[in-house]
Amino acid sequence: MTMPSASRALAVVLLLAGAQILSMSCGGDDFTSEDVGAGGDGSSEVSATASTGGQQCMPPADTPCTGCLKESCSEVACSCWSRPACGSLFECFAGVCPDGIDEPCLIVCMSMYPEGVSPAVLLMDCRNTLCSGTCPGGGFVLDDCQRCLYHQCSERMDQCLAQEPCFHLLGCVKDCGTGNTPCIEGCRSNPDFQEANDELDNILQCADEQCPEPCG
Repeated sequence: MTMPSASRALAVVLLLAGAQILSMSCGGDDFTSEDVGAGGDGSSEVSATASTGGQQCMPPADTPCTGCLKESCSEVACSCWSRPACGSLFECFAGVCPDGIDEPCLIVCMSMYPEGVSPAVLLMDCRNTLCSGTCPGGGFVLDDCQRCLYHQCSERMDQCLAQEPCFHLLGCVKDCGTGNTPCIEGCRSNPDFQEANDELDNILQCADEQCPEPCG
């Protein structure tokens, strides 16, 4: 099975984009879910007041971090805060992963709240890029290909990362390294991951169509 052209760039970044940014950014002792995506009941609020090109957000808590996110990351902050699944994903990390976010915990929470994955990843990326001096913790930052995928191919990314076989297929592909076609094909032919090949192909097709420059 031959992977589309964007796969060489995607082979290393796909798993990191979904898992590493969340595990590294949300796993520190200083991290609180209220600082990014959830209120005390796992909910988020967005007012109906229009602002530049969209909604004016009401952050889930009044902290220096949410103030920075509202000011510097308004688009992705509103996208997360307006989706209950995004707030619930952060609450899941706080409740299910008290000792830090590891792979089993990621799979559990992302499978429960798949629609929150892309908004959460993009919010944490902006937090780590533009609000690192104000928000607690820190961690992984997306590259241009990853940002494009989570903006333009979000549904396909969410669907894959929320399913354990696809999550592990991406991990296998990532471990192969860029350009190791025999290894990648071995991952795709592994019986444990074969059911996820269509989902991976859907992401790669979207990358070729929507993100040819950053992911090419």
